[in-house]
Amino acid sequence: MFRPLKSAVLLLVICAGFARPLSAATIFYDNFNRAIGKTVGGPSNGDPWTESNVDKNDVAIVKGGFSGEKGDNALLIRESTDFARQLSISTQGFSNIQLSFDWIALSPSESNDVLSVGWRIATSSVSVAPFEQLAVYGLGDRPPFWHSVSNLSLSGANNLGSPPYLQLQFRINVDKSNEGVKIDNVRVTGTEIPVVFAQDNPAAAIVMAPEPGSFAVWGLLAFAAAVGGSRRRSVP
Repeated sequence: MFRPLKSAVLLLVICAGFARPLSAATIFYDNFNRAIGKTVGGPSNGDPWTESNVDKNDVAIVKGGFSGEKGDNALLIRESTDFARQLSISTQGFSNIQLSFDWIALSPSESNDVLSVGWRIATSSVSVAPFEQLAVYGLGDRPPFWHSVSNLSLSGANNLGSPPYLQLQFRINVDKSNEGVKIDNVRVTGTEIPVVFAQDNPAAAIVMAPEPGSFAVWGLLAFAAAVGGSRRRSVP
């Protein structure tokens, strides 16, 4: 008699927990605070960046990051159409994927000099699929100053396993060798997709889309149905 009611209460508690707002979690982060040099490398929790440059020091780690503090370094991209790519970001278990970063132009540039940010979904680092343009920024600041870009939506990059991967590209288009950008604090965030396990079969998990406002409603409906069922079953 009491088992269905107990189960319903447990279900309500679980669903009520999901009704709370879910905060964004960091999936990938690179502040480039490693040895200054001609090779970009990668963060401690990620793979190295892929580089394309005219000269070996055109895509590199340099001093002078966003904070301006000693030891705060940044990613340098300068000259021609050089770029840096991150090719193996897994978003498995996350939705609402967003990109944030800081950037500054190296020097005052012409109005047609730009930083282009692109993304794609690919199964390997040698993919030839084009990058979809996410945002473009002009480099004509006089004098240059740091810009903070936040919450660029990567719609379609939800819950990507290994592979396929989320891949990012920072690319410039300038006409002088001293023109380009510094980039810092590249961060990819997402909202964790909650997983509810069936009571009688823990191996069978139900993955639910992160729409927090709806979980409370589902929980109350499930609770009402379960209690109603227990009452009907308790009648002799």
